[in-house]
Amino acid sequence: MKTQESAYWRYHKLISYALAALAAVGGIVYFYLYFLYWPPGPGLGVAWSPLRLNFMAVQQVLVWIPLSVLIFHLYVGHQEWVAEDAGMPYEPGKHYPIWTTERIIRFAIAGAMAGIGGAVIPVGIFDLTTFTYLFVGVLYSPIETLGGTTLGTMFFREIMRGTWSPLRDLQLFGGGDTFQFCSVLMLYRYFIRPLPYKKRLMLVPVYAAIQIIVFGGYWHTAFASVVFPMPAGLVWSLTVWFQVLYSNLPGQFLAVLVATGLSKYVWKEKEYPMTYKQQ
Repeated sequence: MKTQESAYWRYHKLISYALAALAAVGGIVYFYLYFLYWPPGPGLGVAWSPLRLNFMAVQQVLVWIPLSVLIFHLYVGHQEWVAEDAGMPYEPGKHYPIWTTERIIRFAIAGAMAGIGGAVIPVGIFDLTTFTYLFVGVLYSPIETLGGTTLGTMFFREIMRGTWSPLRDLQLFGGGDTFQFCSVLMLYRYFIRPLPYKKRLMLVPVYAAIQIIVFGGYWHTAFASVVFPMPAGLVWSLTVWFQVLYSNLPGQFLAVLVATGLSKYVWKEKEYPMTYKQQ
């Protein structure tokens, strides 16, 4: 175990470059296939056809899953974050466990919240699923958000709806939700979390706006342009955009606001990230 761990950290930068290269190559291959088969046209059949769902799976595997893996690799590289999330004093050069008992519990709770919320509460009323993604990610870390996007969306929610299919969930969700939320959560961790409490609260609307733009952009472009032929994709996007405005936007704003408000008590107003270095 020690050999594997030391090897991982010894080649951490190299692994970062390799994952970035893998994501870049995957993106290039995907765009080549996209323009080759041109999903907006009629060639892949009607909306939600098996060919379109399979092409969506190609998108997940080539683009979003590699990018999601890269995001979590970068998070683990910030050991001061991992130490703080584990409630441990940070010592430079020391490596900290990702999967503590507390985190596993939060991971499972996030999955249950996202899954039950998505199955019981109609998305058009209040999207508890995306609320959960952001709430646990802002209050804790992107690792907890992964619990919502995998356990919650891909398993609990679909099983409760009676529609669970591993292939379908890979086709539609795979790494798309994971990357779009966790990438923006990394921005929060870099730029907003280190700020004093009042400044974090002031920046809630800005962060929520960035998140909703990324969220809406994904569904209106990467998703709609593959699952639907044009002009059906455009009609679907316009319809969903209104849903985003009255269902997703309030929920995601509320998630960031509540999590940031509670952060004063959960984080105990530490002078992040210097707290442990000063001890």
